[in-house]
Amino acid sequence: PIVPIPILTELCNFSSKIFADEQMILNLKGDYAIIGDLHGHILDLFRILRKFGHPPKQNYVFLGDLVDRGEFSTETIVLILLMKCLYPENVYVIRGNHEFTELWPACGFLAELETIYNNSQTPSSIFMKAFSFLPLGAIINNRYLCVHGGIGPEMPSIQQLMLLERPIYNFDSEPVLSIV
Repeated sequence: PIVPIPILTELCNFSSKIFADEQMILNLKGDYAIIGDLHGHILDLFRILRKFGHPPKQNYVFLGDLVDRGEFSTETIVLILLMKCLYPENVYVIRGNHEFTELWPACGFLAELETIYNNSQTPSSIFMKAFSFLPLGAIINNRYLCVHGGIGPEMPSIQQLMLLERPIYNFDSEPVLSIV
């Protein structure tokens, strides 16, 4: 089913507020299933949820690259945003490079949105806003640092990353480029 634009707008606006209230580098305690690079493969997400369980019984950290390449990017991101809105203390999302609009034209998310929503630019700007507030990393149990792309040569300290201001719309500058 296609999520109507007004509902999609409300979902993205609500999740944007949740993301904006979180720290740039999340400090999480507990047990988490850490999920990387779904790339619009919603069937993989269904398998993960079936194997590990649903929130709130299972906590999740998604390491970005939720969209692009797969055939169901829209459905995948909508489901993850819904889980985040319903279970904000059990579902966390950090940003990958595919949550930046620069990759959408070449990797499929933009074309998918244009096909589903009849060439309307509205959904892409709605998602862009939500993604611009995503945290860039997570520290779990004071032991594990989770970022999407790794620790690049220009990676600053965790304290410096926490000072970055959101919204972030581009990944073409350091230190964002080093970790996504």
